[in-house]
Amino acid sequence: MDKKINCFLIGVQKAGTSSFYNWISQHPEIEAPDEMKDMHYFTLKKYFEKGNNWLESFYSNKKGAKVRLQGAVNYIFLEEAPGKIFEYNPDSKFILILRDPAKRAFSAFKYFEKLGVEKRLFAESLSDELLRPGSDDHFRNNFTYINHGYYCKQLRTWLNYFRSEQFCILIYEELFQNPEVYIRQVFEFLGVDPNYNPQLTRKNETGEVKYKWLNKFVFASPRLLKVLKKMKVDRIITFSVRVKFLNWLRDWNTDKNAKKSSVLSKEQYKDLIKNYEEDIVCLSRLLNKNLMDVWK
Repeated sequence: MDKKINCFLIGVQKAGTSSFYNWISQHPEIEAPDEMKDMHYFTLKKYFEKGNNWLESFYSNKKGAKVRLQGAVNYIFLEEAPGKIFEYNPDSKFILILRDPAKRAFSAFKYFEKLGVEKRLFAESLSDELLRPGSDDHFRNNFTYINHGYYCKQLRTWLNYFRSEQFCILIYEELFQNPEVYIRQVFEFLGVDPNYNPQLTRKNETGEVKYKWLNKFVFASPRLLKVLKKMKVDRIITFSVRVKFLNWLRDWNTDKNAKKSSVLSKEQYKDLIKNYEEDIVCLSRLLNKNLMDVWK
């Protein structure tokens, strides 16, 4: 039976994609395995070289499913993604959630700081990004806080491969203010029953970390990775189990009710949003929506 994925949630970082993926995955006509959220198959060699059969093996051909969904927040950002996905399935549909780029940048910084992999001050991280435009893939994918926010530029790359009607583009600030309305629109876009009402529980909120040492040990320890690789843990514990455990641990070690240790100041926001003024104007024209009014 055909297990080809026909829908991708392609971004962006820190725009509520984990919650959204969970919401729509509850629909009986949508198959969206937990481990297929933020598994960057088309942009990470270690996954892509496993082949399409490996990717599709996570899908069970759930009875009644019309949509097979895969999500990866860096797809929209990485120029190699649309060409590979076009080759895989040119008739795919895409869902994209966009967030105020300045606030998104700070939220991404706080997320990586929580995991223990970001040890710089926010201002320092932005300066480093400007000094390292051609850096390694790990830095490019995760620590380019400014560059991740040029949405119009990124979307134009995708439109070189796919038609505009293949995209459902949501605005984070609107989606989470009125999720029931936008979830219905998404279901209509996907061609599934729009009257289904999922449980709208929030997932993967940045929050504040409970035990910093635990995140540093698990997510930011090169020594631990070397030990696990030497032990060939990937042969003992399946990919699905590893992903689900790490997601659970990240969530368990987050205090969502704690007072934020730092926030983006008005001055920082004003300086940061200046980088995006041209791109936001471009995006507003592309989407026929005045985003300058939305992202004040």
